[in-house]
Amino acid sequence: MSAEKLRDSVDTVHRLGKKSTPATFNGRPRSIIIQFGLRTVKEEVWSKSREARVCQDLHIYFKKDYIKEDREARAKLYPLVQEAKKRNLKAYLLEGYAMIDGRRVDPPPEALRLQTRRSDFTVHICSATRYEAGTTIRMKLLVFLLMFVWKLSVSRGGLSLSLTWSLPDVADTEVSCVFMERCILPCSFQADTRVFIDWFQLTAGDFCTHSYYDNQDQLQHQHQMYRNRTSLFKDQISRGNASLQLTGVKVQDEGRYQCCTSTMNENNSSFVNVKVDAPVQEVNIQQVENRMSCSSEGIYPQPELTWSTTPPSNINLHNTTTVQQNEEQLYSISSSLILSDNDTDLVYSCTVKTRRNNMTASLSRTRKSVNGGIIGGVIGAVLVAAAVGLFLFYKKKKLHRHNLQKQHD
Repeated sequence: MSAEKLRDSVDTVHRLGKKSTPATFNGRPRSIIIQFGLRTVKEEVWSKSREARVCQDLHIYFKKDYIKEDREARAKLYPLVQEAKKRNLKAYLLEGYAMIDGRRVDPPPEALRLQTRRSDFTVHICSATRYEAGTTIRMKLLVFLLMFVWKLSVSRGGLSLSLTWSLPDVADTEVSCVFMERCILPCSFQADTRVFIDWFQLTAGDFCTHSYYDNQDQLQHQHQMYRNRTSLFKDQISRGNASLQLTGVKVQDEGRYQCCTSTMNENNSSFVNVKVDAPVQEVNIQQVENRMSCSSEGIYPQPELTWSTTPPSNINLHNTTTVQQNEEQLYSISSSLILSDNDTDLVYSCTVKTRRNNMTASLSRTRKSVNGGIIGGVIGAVLVAAAVGLFLFYKKKKLHRHNLQKQHD
């Protein structure tokens, strides 16, 4: 959209309320209302700019105000949308009509009027520290702010500075959940007396995660994977909180979720990316003869295992590592080292690491443990030799007595 087209489409721009003085300033700047001559332009500006990064950086947010005819139409269509949802049909409200099961549904004839009135678009400035009382904001600035690409060029003394702001898509909310614990997926809407709330898991195939309307949960079509594991904050819905609480988090819960809210005044949709972590809880290390082994289990996502020594040495730690995954999609990892007789008086450390945490276990290997087998073998041989010697000595002595007795007889 060009700047010229935007200027031609904006009817009026003005502040709401009376001008503040330093004595009457309450800390909040007055809102500014923009009235469009074309509904299509207003909708395009609304969809592209309501949560744009440039507006967030300038502490400015937008609120759309439906014209009277649209409010009347939505009031009459709301029961139809409500009934369609009860029949498991995809239904939602738009400005002056509804979409039910992929078809447009217009309001009853008595609600139809010529919609020639202007569409209002209110701009709220949130930061009182940036825009103090009495500060004049040029209305042209707000018009330019609503353009999809806002370019400001400044030239001074032969030095040219070109600053371009593009309005990007709103990023998904990132949420990290811990395996078998509870997790909250955030979602909010402009508070209203009646609201539809629908949560969907998109990664696995648009699963119905949770639905709410008629002031109660509607779980008839909830996917079995989420049975008895989802809930809303019922006492906060009236304040615009549509966040979903998920308990007993599983690895299968990982993925992209969509929160859809629909009220008499607006429809909103937001997305949440859920990552599941099963952190490292324990690392086991042990030595059997000349083999050092290390293992850990119940981890997600796939971990990494590394060996090290203290003090650091130049020996090559040749190891064999295996990774397995169980039916819960949790990983177990194990690794073993073959120790050399020359690698004495070292502390061997095994570290298991994931994106959430890491844990290390250590075990000392001393010269005594290396020579222990040899010393034990020598002692054993000496004892055997001593036993054999005693046996031969007593046998020889007994034979000698027997010969003396025979000579005496």
